[in-house]
Amino acid sequence: MVPLNADQSAELKKENATGVYEIDVKMYLRVRFKLGVLKTKTLKPKVSCDLRVPFKGSAAFETTKCHWDR
Repeated sequence: MVPLNADQSAELKKENATGVYEIDVKMYLRVRFKLGVLKTKTLKPKVSCDLRVPFKGSAAFETTKCHWDR
């Protein structure tokens, strides 16, 4: 169980009323490409996505564009 402060509690009540929940997803990756004997340097992109997930039957899930930085 995670205790919520007043702002978080108010936001959760608003999301419960609308049926659409906002979820922030952050990914920190390490990527390196290899082709035969050639290897690239390691890239460390940071990916951030702001998802809006509906939990009521009337709303449809919409695709979301993610932002990334190198």
